[in-house]
Amino acid sequence: SVAPIEADAAEARFARALALAESGDAGAALEIYKALIRSGRADLERAALYNVGNLHLREAMKSGPDEAARSLPLIELAKQSYRDLLRIDPGDWDARYNLERALQLAPEIEERAANEPPEPPQRAFSTAPGRTELP
Repeated sequence: SVAPIEADAAEARFARALALAESGDAGAALEIYKALIRSGRADLERAALYNVGNLHLREAMKSGPDEAARSLPLIELAKQSYRDLLRIDPGDWDARYNLERALQLAPEIEERAANEPPEPPQRAFSTAPGRTELP
């Protein structure tokens, strides 16, 4: 069991991370969230995983669609955070929705291949003199 003072301290750290994220200091907020994820408090772990995913996704979306390549690592980190949360709590619909948004921004390789039309077969034409290949 967690002592009341320790519980209050963890909740205060969570509130501090929220305030830091709101003020634009994502780096400091991430450090606190990561410590809370490792803290053993299941409620704070889930909330911190969700907020970490949101921070990464928000940072990725700041740069706009023209900077998608630079945003890719942040989107991947967001997806990982949402997936970690969904492994713990598969019923978290907010995390599921945000994971879908992240997947739309950066589809998975297998997913991308499944959604693209198949390539037309390449026909081989001989370039040897005197031979004609029928198409």
